[in-house]
Amino acid sequence: MVNVGHTQSYLIAGLYRLSYASGNPTTIVQHWFRSGKRLTVLIFGSWIIFSIPVAGPAFIGDYEVWKHSQLPHEPLLQQLLKIEPTVSGYPFFGFKNASPTLAVSLMAYAIFIFVFFIGGSVIYALFIYDSFIGLKKFMSIQTQKMQMVLFWAITVQLLTVTILLFLPFTIQYAVFLLQIRSGSIIAMSMFLSMNYHLFVEIIALGFFVKPYREYLINLWKKGTGKLRKRNEISSAAKIHSISKSTNDHPDLSSMKTKKSDVSKNETIL
Repeated sequence: MVNVGHTQSYLIAGLYRLSYASGNPTTIVQHWFRSGKRLTVLIFGSWIIFSIPVAGPAFIGDYEVWKHSQLPHEPLLQQLLKIEPTVSGYPFFGFKNASPTLAVSLMAYAIFIFVFFIGGSVIYALFIYDSFIGLKKFMSIQTQKMQMVLFWAITVQLLTVTILLFLPFTIQYAVFLLQIRSGSIIAMSMFLSMNYHLFVEIIALGFFVKPYREYLINLWKKGTGKLRKRNEISSAAKIHSISKSTNDHPDLSSMKTKKSDVSKNETIL
């Protein structure tokens, strides 16, 4: 279920950042975060969807076969079962004696995690970079430098989160291959990496990304407002200049009419 939590937190955090990365405050993504009901549906809906690949093997897989075939080779799980007989679980990479349905489900979920995180990170980075280019005309040079610093900071953060996400699975696979006995130390290192991932998310969302995104939205509003005022002023100035030139320089038809009237008066006189 830790995989589900990571996947869900990455989805929520990514959508949250995308909502503030857009200069338009009326995007569809932001509506999910402005409404408490929609945000609740998003959280619980994503949790259910991402829980299916994990909970599915627990109902479909043959646990009794695994318990009698592979459990004797797992001393830590044997001690755990003695302490708590109701506990159950599957080793993530222990496919030797597992049922084919369980193996396929776990492998599909691992592939899903890889595609989702790597592909989502690339799309997110491109989206942020495009939004920076779109807002560039409204920014000063110093603000552009801050913008690029933010872009690289988020890029490093995404890479860090992705590495820390796959680190526990890598350690677990190494433990399974090398048959390392010091399982408690390695388990502690896995949990530390997960906690560090949450620590990075809290700092990025609570203290850095959100305030800066709000600043960018205000900057976008001010920039579009100033641009609109400039267009209105320029159009009004053009209308004024045209009307002034018309008053200062009457057209030829009116001049011809005046000349004909003068000639008629001279003839009468």
